[in-house]
Amino acid sequence: MDSNELLFDVYQNAEFARDIIGRLIKHCESSDFRKLLAEQYAEYHTITEDAKAALWGQGVVPRTIGRKRRKAIYAATEINLKIDKTPSHMAEMLMQGSLLGMIDISKSLTQNRDADEYSKHLANKLVETEANNIRSMREFL
Repeated sequence: MDSNELLFDVYQNAEFARDIIGRLIKHCESSDFRKLLAEQYAEYHTITEDAKAALWGQGVVPRTIGRKRRKAIYAATEINLKIDKTPSHMAEMLMQGSLLGMIDISKSLTQNRDADEYSKHLANKLVETEANNIRSMREFL
């Protein structure tokens, strides 16, 4: 069961990050920043699909983040973009989200120490992706 829980967390975090980036791309006016967002979107998409495939492979249906939580975060994102949709502000938003994602997946790795190696690999890949994304966003602050 530890593997499934870890995979659920990886799936939800990567899917949510991908969705948020997809929303930000629509508001982005900087071609350089949009290109970076597209690259990050692709990374999260790959991780999402890998986690989904691993869950399906174990006969488990992937769970998405709850509708209420999703709506609240989408609304907050839209409000933030109405205030400021510069690359600097978007980078700051994404860096904060990536940090929260790193914390969440790191906690999940600790709580699911008995997960299989592939699940741990995907979780570590997501943590590494989040760290790389934070580094790449710094130039836009």
